[in-house]
Amino acid sequence: MASPIRILTAVPICDGHDSAINTINLEFIRHGIEVVYLGYHRSVGDIVRAAIQEDVRAIGISSYNGGHIEFFAEVVDLLRKKGAADIKVFGGGGGTITHEDAATMRRKGVDEIFFAGTSLDEMVTFVRQRYGKPRAKRVRAKTSDIELAHKLTEIEESAAKGKRPTPNAQRPTSKAAVRVIGFTGPGGAGKTTLIDELVLRFLNKDSKSRVAICRTIRA
Repeated sequence: MASPIRILTAVPICDGHDSAINTINLEFIRHGIEVVYLGYHRSVGDIVRAAIQEDVRAIGISSYNGGHIEFFAEVVDLLRKKGAADIKVFGGGGGTITHEDAATMRRKGVDEIFFAGTSLDEMVTFVRQRYGKPRAKRVRAKTSDIELAHKLTEIEESAAKGKRPTPNAQRPTSKAAVRVIGFTGPGGAGKTTLIDELVLRFLNKDSKSRVAICRTIRA
């Protein structure tokens, strides 16, 4: 079974309109597209950082408060600066984004803008056709976040194909111990809250360390 198309969706900072994006998220999920929803009031930095760490194929932004030309362009620019230009950007804003705005946004690197009246089927078809193709050969990661994200995606895709990922030719030279901690329990037990608190305290104590969080879902 092939890995699902993974995208990240979000609503820009100073915008609390999330009913439309939640409806679209549910439709994407219903058609087998994996959605990482970051929520509303999210900054450019929040969105780009999460998109890189989740190694998504694209970012979908729902914008209803204006400022969309600048906001979308800043997301595209920051992705390029971070070495993650392979992550694409699309979105919409009902009647807020005009056709003239959309033309400007496409010139700035945005893949597509959906307007009021676009059906959910059209959006699903777009995501499948545009981001469902196999990835092109990926450039060498510029940061440890990108390198880790790429490796996790490689493991995921290899598992989906029933293959084992090719081990790295070089192992990390750091002598620091790598610790693996597992959490389990029934839904609602507070696992996510506990993990958030532990990770926050760990990084506050040593901001140069790195933490990878892997979630396993049992079907």
